[in-house]
Amino acid sequence: MTDLIFFVRYGTGRNKTNSLSRFFNTLLLVVLILPLFLPAQDRHFTLTNTHYILLKSELTQREHELIVFLPGGYENSPEKYYPTLYFADAYWDMPLLYSIHGQLVYDNVIPELIMIGFSYPGENANYGQLRARDFTPIRVNENSGDAPKFLEFIENTVIPRIESEYRVDKTDRALSGNSLGGLFTLYAMYMRPGLFRRYIAISPAVNPYLFSVDEAFAKENKSMNARLFLSYGGDEYAPFRDPIIEFQKQISARIYIGLELLNYRIEGERHSGVKSEGYSRGLRWVYKDIAPDGPSGLDREINRSNPK
Repeated sequence: MTDLIFFVRYGTGRNKTNSLSRFFNTLLLVVLILPLFLPAQDRHFTLTNTHYILLKSELTQREHELIVFLPGGYENSPEKYYPTLYFADAYWDMPLLYSIHGQLVYDNVIPELIMIGFSYPGENANYGQLRARDFTPIRVNENSGDAPKFLEFIENTVIPRIESEYRVDKTDRALSGNSLGGLFTLYAMYMRPGLFRRYIAISPAVNPYLFSVDEAFAKENKSMNARLFLSYGGDEYAPFRDPIIEFQKQISARIYIGLELLNYRIEGERHSGVKSEGYSRGLRWVYKDIAPDGPSGLDREINRSNPK
């Protein structure tokens, strides 16, 4: 660059013109090439209004991670208390629920929620193995059967932590999950009636144990105070799908007093593809009784742009 300045300062006449031309050509070349040699910016896309909480469980003898989402207006609405949605597999599904929640709140069909997702810390956490341990009620191998401990951990550690730190409606908790997370959701519904009020079980991993749990519950109870969305994918692997259909029939036949149930078939979807529609429809169903009044976000925007 010192040589370039020299040419600009001391060139004269035709030499000065040539020097200026060479200077600007060289400068242009530097501008085009220099970015190739600069280090890439350390910039990542993040979900706003989310943060982590790390908890150690004496029951599971492991560390657990919560991913918490607060609604956009949380800080500016100190008088407002929010329903809570606890959900499985946050390491996969927080971006999905983040998006769906925003869409449904904009459409004014669900209330704003505080969402708490269950996760695990560590760069190389084996999510498949860890969730299999925490979400399964019975032990079939060393990586299964910790659902009773995990549910107790949620009841005695997670919920008190959340309800002591955030403005939540302590009478309005929901629990949701897909696959093994859906199995855990249904297990919690039977094992801790009243701990949660709303349940979304998307393609739950239904097994004979769950049928027996419902049978035992029905012998002792005629009522179940809950709203439940229970779904499966129409194109799911048949040996996985068919037990869900049978369980839908069984729980429908109980006619539990107080249970508001929506059994749903998601057409054209397989096991993972069910989550988008499942959560969209599930959230609308379980919060239907407290859905906000008034127009959607689009209606409001159009009416502001075209006042009568």
